Amino acid sequence: HMALVALERKGIVKYLVTQNVDGLHSKSGFPRDKLSVLHGDVFVEKCERCGREYVRNEPVGSVGEKLTGNTCEGGGGRGKCRGKLRDTLLDWNGELPVDDLNRAQKHSKEADLSICLGTSLQMMPAARLPLMALKNKGRLVICNLQPTKYVRAKSRYSEE
Repeated sequence: HMALVALERKGIVKYLVTQNVDGLHSKSGFPRDKLSVLHGDVFVEKCERCGREYVRNEPVGSVGEKLTGNTCEGGGGRGKCRGKLRDTLLDWNGELPVDDLNRAQKHSKEADLSICLGTSLQMMPAARLPLMALKNKGRLVICNLQPTKYVRAKSRYSEE
């Protein structure tokens, strides 16, 4: 996670899409405006009224975009929002967050290189995102312990 932050700061990594819910990308300091979190984050609550996100030190404690019992402290010109906060973790029936998915698709289409780290590329529609780079003459690199359905040829390197 820290290596990705360092690469972003050097301008090498332009955008990051994650399906991980462990919050390590956020906690590492990766900029939120360059990050799509597709399946939620155990440390994040989001206001259902204004959309403000709160990163907590402890896991929020619920799953399925449920109310957490907390209220938004964000303010506009007229005082505090006071919207209800929800966890951001999807359950199996949950829809991917529209804004994050749209940004992930945009950046995936524009990528000259898509690097997939530690993923089987099985969860749809997220698994299709790296392929968008290929359609626009970008490249795809997959780093995973197990082969994925997108690996067409065996590596010329092997463990010895």
